[in-house]
Amino acid sequence: MKALGELLIDIHSQHEHQSLLKTDTHRRLLDEYAGATDLARQVQLAAQRWRQTRLELERLSNSGDEQRARHQLLSYQLEELENLGLGENELEQLEQEHKNLTNAETLLGICRQVVEQCSESDSGNVLNALTVSLNRLSSIGNSSGSLGEATNLLASAQIQVEEAVGELNRFLDHFDADPARLQQLEERLDAIYTLARKHRIQPFELAAMQQTLLDEIETLDANDESIERLGEELQSFARHYQEKAQELSQLRQQAATSLASAVEQEIQRLGMPGGRFTIELRANSSDELLPNGLEQVELLVSANPGQPLKALAKVASGGELSRISLAIQVITAQTSRVPTLVFDEVDVGIGGPTAEIVGQLLRRLGERGQVLTVTHLPQVAAQGHQHLFVHKVRGSDATHTAVSKLGKNERVEEVARMLGGIDLTKESLAHAKKMVVTAKA
Repeated sequence: MKALGELLIDIHSQHEHQSLLKTDTHRRLLDEYAGATDLARQVQLAAQRWRQTRLELERLSNSGDEQRARHQLLSYQLEELENLGLGENELEQLEQEHKNLTNAETLLGICRQVVEQCSESDSGNVLNALTVSLNRLSSIGNSSGSLGEATNLLASAQIQVEEAVGELNRFLDHFDADPARLQQLEERLDAIYTLARKHRIQPFELAAMQQTLLDEIETLDANDESIERLGEELQSFARHYQEKAQELSQLRQQAATSLASAVEQEIQRLGMPGGRFTIELRANSSDELLPNGLEQVELLVSANPGQPLKALAKVASGGELSRISLAIQVITAQTSRVPTLVFDEVDVGIGGPTAEIVGQLLRRLGERGQVLTVTHLPQVAAQGHQHLFVHKVRGSDATHTAVSKLGKNERVEEVARMLGGIDLTKESLAHAKKMVVTAKA
């Protein structure tokens, strides 16, 4: 609703002349007069994008030396791990083989003893005992009776013992207790253990560490790519800003001359004869891309002939500031696309002939569109095409504000009251009637 209201109604208040002391207001007024509000917003957004990109680029660039050193260290560590080339399950296999070779004599002796006890001992072995046992059970002839399960288990045991003896013999036949192989294993394991100690991790954690190093290096590489990308974006944003800001500057320069000339004419009509008014566009000296464009905008005025142009805050009195503000509001309102203009006591501090001129200015605006003016000056009220009387109505329970449209005679009476007070006289009524009639002429 607020956004919609701003498109339909433009309100000018009595306090706007105070905002004229701020250069931000000067820039806003000029941009509105030039029809460059949207373009000014684009310049502001372009500057914000440029600044945000520059800050991110500086953040990454400032950490560049540290990141390069980190990248170099990680690359060296990754190269060590890649040169080690530790395969999957290799450590477990190496440790088992090393254990076997280290205990070769003991291992071989135990295997031979087991083979002898199972199948080769002349004094009795497991296979002979199982064979004799099976023969005795078979002689009974009860293989399918109550002893059948026992017979089957013994037969199965015989087969398993025979298979175990076969495995042991194959191990004994192929076992290589080569000292050179043992030395090779020890050197390989030493390389693995040394690198693990260097990184203060367990040997089995080396593979995971290699992946971690690779991931971090990829992140650092991505940062380098980000720096390059941000640099390109920064240049692109700067070009876009310059394009829009130059376009805005041209509109401001054109509008400044026109607006200053129009305001100067009006302030001279509003009781400041010989007054001068100009709009200074001062180029920014900063290398920054500023959100307000390429220049500073400031309103300069000379209230009296012979005085140099100076900033409003330094030379304008309260009354002069009110008249300058009114002149600017009237001029800028003429270019407004808003269908309804509201002037809320903008004539504060003005009286006499100047007030009549103010009324004439507002009446001219009313011929172009709908203008609502809140005023206590009879000279302004008499210039209106219609006269609405705002008053309070007291009821039994509460008091409320009412607005009444005045007829021809009622209007003359109200203007007379504004001229002379509560008591109406022939003179005040005649004066009021003349003012109303003259305004329509």
